[in-house]
Amino acid sequence: MYCVGKGFQSPVCTACTSRCNVGFFLDGSCDGEGDENEVSCVACDNECEDGQYLSKMCSGTGSEDDTTCIDCRSECNEDEYLVGECDGTGSHDAVYCQKCQMICMEGQYYSERCDGTTTTDPIKCFDCTTSCDDGYFMQGVCDGLGDSDEIGRAHV
Repeated sequence: MYCVGKGFQSPVCTACTSRCNVGFFLDGSCDGEGDENEVSCVACDNECEDGQYLSKMCSGTGSEDDTTCIDCRSECNEDEYLVGECDGTGSHDAVYCQKCQMICMEGQYYSERCDGTTTTDPIKCFDCTTSCDDGYFMQGVCDGLGDSDEIGRAHV
């Protein structure tokens, strides 16, 4: 509370600022001795760093910036990849895990699989051997589940 009035006037006491809007905090003190409102509302950061989201914004009643930031997801399980972006302005973790394509088409093999840290599905499919030279025949299967050309050649 602060009071206004000098000399022969009766002082009028007015309540100091005790609450701010959400996203601000109270700065200053009001001990009843002053003749002006020495408490002001100061904007909180209300943003986080890239790779984080805003978990808690200042309530407007505290005396410090208590903005709380939490790290967004940065890794998935093996056979998944990361989707989404966390730029520090959101109020939730916008990054989620997406299942990777686990197999190639029959007659193909893959070269890379998801390890949980990529932002795209890195699988690349390549065609398996489809014929052999004269005097050889194909042996093995190429069903899209392997990581190499499983077709070998055997001599007749």
